[in-house]
Amino acid sequence: MGILLTIAIPTYNRAKCLDLCLNQIFMQIGNNNAEIELIVSNNNSSDGTKVIVDKYTIMGMKLNYTENESNIGADKNIVQCYNLATGKYLLVLGDDDVLLEGSIDKILNILKGGEYGVVYLNVYGFKTDYILERPPSKNSGVTVYCEIDEFINRVNYMFTLLSANIVNKSLIVGHIDPMEFSGTSLLQLNWVFSAMFKATKNIYVEDLMVASKSENSGGYHLCQVFGVNINKIFDVFVKKGINRKYFKIINRKLVFAFFPHFFRINKKDPMAYSFEQEKYFKVLFPLFKGYAFFWLATVPSILLPPKLSVTWQKALNRAFSYGK
Repeated sequence: MGILLTIAIPTYNRAKCLDLCLNQIFMQIGNNNAEIELIVSNNNSSDGTKVIVDKYTIMGMKLNYTENESNIGADKNIVQCYNLATGKYLLVLGDDDVLLEGSIDKILNILKGGEYGVVYLNVYGFKTDYILERPPSKNSGVTVYCEIDEFINRVNYMFTLLSANIVNKSLIVGHIDPMEFSGTSLLQLNWVFSAMFKATKNIYVEDLMVASKSENSGGYHLCQVFGVNINKIFDVFVKKGINRKYFKIINRKLVFAFFPHFFRINKKDPMAYSFEQEKYFKVLFPLFKGYAFFWLATVPSILLPPKLSVTWQKALNRAFSYGK
């Protein structure tokens, strides 16, 4: 039997985060080594990344390690993980994210249970301590989706979170250019969407599986990435024959919940994510002017002070039962 799952970690100057990430994997793998391939791609870090990797290999962790001679950029390093992966399924895991205890066994059992395009892992964000900040989990098990629109409606813009999506690489290898969306900050959507649309079944894992480090990114234009860039990606798939209705599901949720959420955070704490300055309305208007929720949710979040914006959003959630 070949490798069932590749966990590939692109990393750059986050030795402390990588240590936690690898430790949680090391504690779980046990006797599953034969089914799992673990890759770390070091993008020429200048901190103690190699020391951390050596610590785990000395302890017996079977790990394929590559270190770039120079910094090749985040996109190329992520794609390098994609290209190096030999498993049927691929999880590209952020170096600052954590696979929760018991997650790997659950994942392997799911992957052995059928043929799926995308397996979405339920995720929550944490700032400092992923254990203390873990929210109560109401659901467990998995939900299998045979209808694409239902699956998209459930996962929605969370497809953009690298660590949450396991992809059936065997469905798409040789059929896509993994660098096609380079420069968008969302290049992984190429293989996520390609696998999802080729599959007859996709899965949402109800259990909390991944703790994702929040407020640990930034340095990019939020509206450009999640407005302009993501819609350019949608256009590419539409040209390939995918119905635009699927992408309108994501756009509706972006303008209802995603943009308002981040606009409120940035008003209260402009340094929380260190997003580059943008004229929100000017960037988003050409893309979303035809969406009612752009006017009902996004625009008020731009214009209103944070407290009033929160009150207005709660009223919208109650009115449309859409924020749940």
